[in-house]
Amino acid sequence: MVVFVIFFAFKDLELDFIHDGLNLLGMTEHDLGYGKRWPREDSFRLMIINDLMDCPLKIPATTDQIIKNIRPEMDLKSLARYLDLKIEPIRYDCSKGFAKLFNLADSLIREAFSSLTEAEMDSLLIQIPVLWADENDTLDDTLKATFFRYEEVDTGFVWDAEDFLRIAKKIDYGRIIEVGASIYNLVPDLIEYVKKIPVDSLPMEVELREGTIIFGSYDDDCYDKGDVIIDPGGNDHYYGSAGSGIKRVGMIIDLSGDDLYSTDDYAAIGSGILGVGFLFDLDGDDRYQGLNHSIGSGLFGLGVVIDEGGNDHYQGGFFSEGAGNFGIGILIDNGGDDIYQVFCHGQGFGSVKGIGILADAAGDDLYYAGGKYKHHPLLPDHYRSLAQGFAIGWRPYASGGIGILYDGGGNDAYDAEVYAQGTGYWFSLGGLIDRSGNDRYLAVEYAQGAGIHYALGYLVDNAGSDLYFSRYGPAQGEGHDLSVGILLDREGDDCYLTSGGQGVGIFNSIGIMIDSGGNDLYSTYEEDLGQGSANWRRGFGGLGIFVDCAGEDRYPEGKPDNDKVWFQGTHGIGIDVSSFREDIVYPIQPEDTIGLDTLVGDKLIKELFDRASLWRVRENIELVDWARERLKKLGESAIEYAFTEKINTDSPLELRALKWLGRELKSKVSPYLGEALRSEVDTVIKNALYLIGEIGDTALIDSVLPFVDHEDFRIRSQAIRTVGKIGDSTKVKVLLEHIGDPVELVRIRTADALGRIKSPLAVLDLISLLNDEFFTVRFTAAHALKEIGSPAVDRLIRWINYRPGLIIDILGAIGKEIKGEGKKKIADAISPYASDPDPVVRRKAREALFKINIQSFLTPHQLLDY
Repeated sequence: MVVFVIFFAFKDLELDFIHDGLNLLGMTEHDLGYGKRWPREDSFRLMIINDLMDCPLKIPATTDQIIKNIRPEMDLKSLARYLDLKIEPIRYDCSKGFAKLFNLADSLIREAFSSLTEAEMDSLLIQIPVLWADENDTLDDTLKATFFRYEEVDTGFVWDAEDFLRIAKKIDYGRIIEVGASIYNLVPDLIEYVKKIPVDSLPMEVELREGTIIFGSYDDDCYDKGDVIIDPGGNDHYYGSAGSGIKRVGMIIDLSGDDLYSTDDYAAIGSGILGVGFLFDLDGDDRYQGLNHSIGSGLFGLGVVIDEGGNDHYQGGFFSEGAGNFGIGILIDNGGDDIYQVFCHGQGFGSVKGIGILADAAGDDLYYAGGKYKHHPLLPDHYRSLAQGFAIGWRPYASGGIGILYDGGGNDAYDAEVYAQGTGYWFSLGGLIDRSGNDRYLAVEYAQGAGIHYALGYLVDNAGSDLYFSRYGPAQGEGHDLSVGILLDREGDDCYLTSGGQGVGIFNSIGIMIDSGGNDLYSTYEEDLGQGSANWRRGFGGLGIFVDCAGEDRYPEGKPDNDKVWFQGTHGIGIDVSSFREDIVYPIQPEDTIGLDTLVGDKLIKELFDRASLWRVRENIELVDWARERLKKLGESAIEYAFTEKINTDSPLELRALKWLGRELKSKVSPYLGEALRSEVDTVIKNALYLIGEIGDTALIDSVLPFVDHEDFRIRSQAIRTVGKIGDSTKVKVLLEHIGDPVELVRIRTADALGRIKSPLAVLDLISLLNDEFFTVRFTAAHALKEIGSPAVDRLIRWINYRPGLIIDILGAIGKEIKGEGKKKIADAISPYASDPDPVVRRKAREALFKINIQSFLTPHQLLDY
């Protein structure tokens, strides 16, 4: 009963629940950080992302602060700090005239690109329109010519990510945001100015150096051009290039009326592309119909849309409705029942050095993202969304940004498919914050507080009876691949459904889910992945914490129930429900192999290897297997191509193909891997070391050993992993030299390797790691000692007071597998701890004794109490 007191005494304090959960798992808050422990060189990394990777429990406070910089008044200076930019808006005397202001602003924007050559600028203008287009979009070539209408331009070339990032570093987009902040601060003066213009003097125009300011009328006006448009009233229509912010300042201020903003033009409706775009609509039921890069998007610039009231309808293509990349994109709606539609990359979307925010203050709103691009080949019947509080980096080249969707109240519906709703990918932060209302969250995969590949995902709903549905996980407070996913729901009778999730950490990640009130329903069906769980990968585990604070709740059949604590998976508090999966066979389609019978030599091998390196899912399974078998039959020629042309790959899918081929033709591959170890290219060396370990090539062990002491911890750790994979017991002393390596990953790999080799010589050193500062190292060492088994028992017993909780757990696992006197010796050592004053140690001791099936070592009183 002590455990329950610990958990439920702090039911209103979410951090206390997390701390208590960590305590029950033998961890502390310090164990949650990933930022400093997995160093990567990346000049585009945002400091705030690194800080949050190091201390993810700061995510709620950080997102709240970002929202405070938007509401009730927007503070662009503070917001820019999250992009590691220090801007100082220009103070301008309006008595000098607005024309001088906009001329000055345009000049300052041009200065931001002064480091680019004319050719670089032209190339940039060709690539920007397709930057967020889907790879299968048939309009790519048309989009590339967007900025060059009626001009001849070569759209045939393609930049790779590194080319684009090289140019990006030369652009001072902080200067552009600074210009935008300066203009934004003067909007109240512009509004007052137009109100004072006599009605009979309107409409009127003021010429700029390279454009016009238009002051509209109180009638129903139509605008198809104009750089700055200020309209005092009427039901107006804005189309064409009206108010576009491309390489300059574009602005629309509409004071009242039911207005229509519709255009096929690029970067319209309050978007800043290489510039600044503003749209302020102060009243009315308005309709916004934009295409790509529209409605509050900032790309190398600042784009802001603010609608002060009314029931509004927003429609955008990709990169729209609050999207930021190398800049800031913001869409704010301050009232009304609104509809938001976007293809993808929108509704609070951020990428490299970018912030994207959609903030809706109130009303019953509908958010939809998808309907355009299928998520092929994994889920060909579903669409990609990448929206609704989503952020992503350019893997593996550059870290991402911040994407936030904020909704202040109302019964809202969030409808998306793959990648959405408070989800981050590749060193990014994605957040969805809903303050109140009975809300529905519908998604397909990677959604609802999911962190993916070194990223942070966060969803919080403060009130209301809500429905959360994601067809597949990761979802609902789940981390995947060294990431953190958090879902917090604070009130209401809620329903959660997903295949696997709800406080789950997979592939060495952290998942946290807390529901603070209400009678809730939880449903998952993936084995070992539900309501607080984590799995074991790469030689260490993850962390899953699930907490429901109140109410009569319903769970899947199994361990969980009301007023109960349960443990699940590798270092998780949670439950799973078993299910079987029906495997569907997809035959190879004729178009997948058409033309191959006419190819010979390297051309044929290249085509086969491309197919052998596809993602082996769904309709690709038979094709991949077929291509690999063809390569195997080709023998030496296929090996020569694969292990010379592809050994320098960054693609994990190509590496999988190399591994398969290496295992099938081990003796023929060995010379090529030996040659690769003599390369001067880091990637080649790392791939060769990895493949040697996966193939189990014992003949190359002496060639691997020099890399165990390599100065690059990535190569060093991979070499150590390879020694363990090969399992050469004569190399234990070489591994023991790295038991105290300063890099966490190296210590993990060392402990894992020693466990694979199962050498008794390593026992004392592994016991010393049970007190490592990181839980990942501690649990890897514990796992290694379990693998060594009986030879470790005597020393473990001698050191049991050193780390009783962990050592008892290790001894229990060993005792379960052995017989005779060894089992009794372990039971004798553990038995005194069954009445230990520490509830964690006491629980572990009793579980261990039951595990090794020597119940007689518990007293009748202990048995009843247990």
